[in-house]
Amino acid sequence: MQEIAHAIGAQIPGDTTRAKGWVGQLVEDALGATAGNRAVPDFEALGIELKTVPVDPDGRPRESTYITILPLNELARATFRTTSLAKKLNRVLFVPVEAHPQLPLSVRRLGSPFLWYPTHQHMEALENDWNQFAECIRKNGVDGLGSHLGNILQIRPKGSDARDRTKVHTRGGVTIETMRRGLYLRPRFVQQLFSQSFHMPIKYPRDFPPRDDANDI
Repeated sequence: MQEIAHAIGAQIPGDTTRAKGWVGQLVEDALGATAGNRAVPDFEALGIELKTVPVDPDGRPRESTYITILPLNELARATFRTTSLAKKLNRVLFVPVEAHPQLPLSVRRLGSPFLWYPTHQHMEALENDWNQFAECIRKNGVDGLGSHLGNILQIRPKGSDARDRTKVHTRGGVTIETMRRGLYLRPRFVQQLFSQSFHMPIKYPRDFPPRDDANDI
């Protein structure tokens, strides 16, 4: 990371507990991503989304991979193929990243990246998950949406804290406030993609402690 940060003039955080998202932003800046905070692929002209994935010593994803904010107001009426989620997942450049908590950011390495194109089966599975979310919100409202839903996709809270809320229009025409939610790829699915690629698992020195489930990137 130190070489990349030096090349683009980025400052490396000294405290990894407050550096979540820094590696992803560093790689985006180094490669010239153009999307910013817009709901479009990171490399808009190419239609490619960039995802850095923290991995353990065996090259396994340590956490779910965030894709985009869940558009609650679109969920019950938009078809999956027309969503920003589908556009982001049309082409994804996965970049594995060393992520042990005791490894300083400056010496962490990037693994072999690979470009993923979803197969027809993948798209059907993603669409099924989207439809499941839509059916849930129609039957149970936003409070029924949780991390238990979805086979490939996962819904998780996405906000700075519990006060980070968004407005949702209910079927009865009432506007309510609820917590922001994000759409993620489940770790087991990303691991399957890793195993099908040319990705080489990253190994740490033997004196490093065992895997820690803390999310530090």
